[in-house]
Amino acid sequence: MPRFRRRAVHHQTRVVPAPTPQRPTKKETLSSSSSPAMRKLSSDEYSKVLVKGIAKDETELNTKYTQKYKAKILNKDLRTLRPNKQIQREIIEVYLRLIAKGGKKEKTYVFDCKFQKNLLTGKIDELVDKCQKINLTEMRMILIPIRISNWFALLVINNDEQTFKLYGFTASMSFITKLFSKCQSFMNELNERLGKPKIEYSTDATEYSSIVRSNDSIVFALMIARFLINNISLGYIKKGNIERFRNIMTLEIINGSLTRLYNN
Repeated sequence: MPRFRRRAVHHQTRVVPAPTPQRPTKKETLSSSSSPAMRKLSSDEYSKVLVKGIAKDETELNTKYTQKYKAKILNKDLRTLRPNKQIQREIIEVYLRLIAKGGKKEKTYVFDCKFQKNLLTGKIDELVDKCQKINLTEMRMILIPIRISNWFALLVINNDEQTFKLYGFTASMSFITKLFSKCQSFMNELNERLGKPKIEYSTDATEYSSIVRSNDSIVFALMIARFLINNISLGYIKKGNIERFRNIMTLEIINGSLTRLYNN
């Protein structure tokens, strides 16, 4: 197995892909003042998010959002959108589908949180069986939430660039290498089933070391997804934006549509 090196760069530095095969190499910190701040919700929007939008009965099924998103959503799931809470799987998947539908990049597909387990446990044939009709090879971007313990990251399969990219937490070399290897096997098998040539994807991972709270890691991963799908530069990412993005994301889930992230 090839050995990889990790190199550190500043967040504003343009990434130059290393030759394939690659070890995830970038370690970046979130910018502070060089990029614009994400907008704050208005008082009316904030009230809708934290007062009216999230019910207090934690055990009750929320019929409105269950019907809207065709997923079983409890009020306690919605309450995990409040500050410093670990957002539940159902909400993560709802938001990924929402931004994929409303984003600027066409042909974007999102997997649910179960995909990682099936991929890493070797159930590649089962995954390929389910994905043949989706025609993933024609998708420009595929988003996959990745979890280790209470930490989250975002795996992006970019068919335009022919890359696997992982954004988020610090993971062991063995885990990331295994993840990329399984993704390559999955895409190879899928292309073979579809009668298409295999593609050797290059790999890359970025660790954002300023993210220190596990409860923020999924918010950060979803913010990355939102930026990528809406063609927003990742140079706009700021540590202070995480709380603001959580509020905006909550408003978008309650409204069922995306809103602006910045005032300008």
